[in-house]
Amino acid sequence: MSFYIGHSTGLVKHLDVFILSGQSNAIGYADVSDLSSALQNADRTNAIIQDRYHNSNDANTTLNNTGWIPMVIGNTALANGYTGRFGPEIGFIDRVFDLTSSYTRKVAILKYAVGGNSLAIDFDPTGAGNYAYQKLATTITNGLAELLTAGYIYTVKGVIWMQGETDAKSATDSSNYQTNLTAFISAIRTLIGNNNLPFVIGNIIRTDEAANAITVRAAQAAVTSADAYASLVDTTSMSHSDNVHLDAAGQIAFGTECANEMKTLIALP
Repeated sequence: MSFYIGHSTGLVKHLDVFILSGQSNAIGYADVSDLSSALQNADRTNAIIQDRYHNSNDANTTLNNTGWIPMVIGNTALANGYTGRFGPEIGFIDRVFDLTSSYTRKVAILKYAVGGNSLAIDFDPTGAGNYAYQKLATTITNGLAELLTAGYIYTVKGVIWMQGETDAKSATDSSNYQTNLTAFISAIRTLIGNNNLPFVIGNIIRTDEAANAITVRAAQAAVTSADAYASLVDTTSMSHSDNVHLDAAGQIAFGTECANEMKTLIALP
């Protein structure tokens, strides 16, 4: 598989879709004002994003839909009402463009993330109370359908998953994380229809639950080691604003490394 699909011809519009999901570090609380002017004003006209989100972590709140919009840093909405913030999509897109200097087509980021949600319950593909997984599945299904309606031919190229901080608050949930993550990956691949869909997973920090966080990180490493089409990005040495969240430099670094790992996975036979 190549990193990009073929050139557009006539009225046909080709693009690659990357799914971004998880909890607060996938949403992104990094402040745009902490970036250099070059990064703030970089040309991202060949990228679009759909950012679906909740007004709170309440399962009963409405799933908002921004539609497909241009990738403008700080332009996407956040579940807690912050503005001028960004997540890993910016570093990811910038690195994707660096990796393909002749690139002239669009990349699409299909994003659904919500803070404070666990893989053990909220993102569990088959369990009770799994509203986050159901909303993620709806986001994927509807977002892809909207691309077809808009005249695109697309390929879902991979998933970025940044989650686990909530599971690290529970000894039981952290112990079950490896099993739960394996099941989650399988469910998303089934939904997309690609058993080898690449997954790039960011590991977590949570200094206030250090022992459980170590268990979650070990589970993330074990899952990616056992799966030829999954890869781990270590965020523990990246810059954080607190005991959980990546800051602006950390988000750029994380997105950049996700693009590097994604390119390697997509190139696999």
